[in-house]
Amino acid sequence: MQTRQRHLCYFMHFAEEAEPRLWSGQDETEWLDRIECEHDNLRAALDWALGGGEFLLGMRIVGALWDFWMDRGYAREGQVQAERFLARPEAAAEPFARARVLYTAGTLAFYGGCFAVAPPFLAESIALSSQLGTEGKRILALALIGRGHVLLSLEELDAVEMTAIESLRLGQELHDVLIQGHALLQLAGVARLRGEDTSARQYFLDCIECVKPNGATGMYATALFNYGRLLYEQSDFAAAHAYVTRSLI
Repeated sequence: MQTRQRHLCYFMHFAEEAEPRLWSGQDETEWLDRIECEHDNLRAALDWALGGGEFLLGMRIVGALWDFWMDRGYAREGQVQAERFLARPEAAAEPFARARVLYTAGTLAFYGGCFAVAPPFLAESIALSSQLGTEGKRILALALIGRGHVLLSLEELDAVEMTAIESLRLGQELHDVLIQGHALLQLAGVARLRGEDTSARQYFLDCIECVKPNGATGMYATALFNYGRLLYEQSDFAAAHAYVTRSLI
């Protein structure tokens, strides 16, 4: 039992060390590969946390692995892991960890195509994290970003705009350029769907400038590609080609 508990503790620290590396995009591939190699160990640690180990450590692992599960095609598995922990009464005693696990469940439900399941998880994460003061601001911003993606897929444009403005404010307060970048992309998407081409172009350019210095190639490439697509729709083919080509990084 002592060995299994040390194993759980080790992989909780491993998962929490990996999360900011994945989010920032720095050494992302290396860390995705490292987690992939340890995926069975992480699964075993989560089973032990549920079966008799320290429950909170398992919640912390689930709250940290969302990006890996999303990027490597394990969205459904990650959602199920999150739901396993949320179903336990002990989860209610850990509001910060619960808010993170709710975000994991909602985000992975959305990326896994369970569109009706995602909103309640994200809504609860937003409600819970908004009560946690400074400690909850980052998870609140992430959950708002998740809600914005869901609403944008439904083309509920006014709601997306309100959500993105709030997540942009939080991203600026937290000095997190990726949160800001996601919010700016959502605002650009709203403007594009409304036919407000000038505003859409500016939001895309703001996003490109925001994330470029950070070295987050995924977000940077997404912004370049989507701006190029907008330029193509506006028949600015030479500029569209240039931006889409730049997105191939």
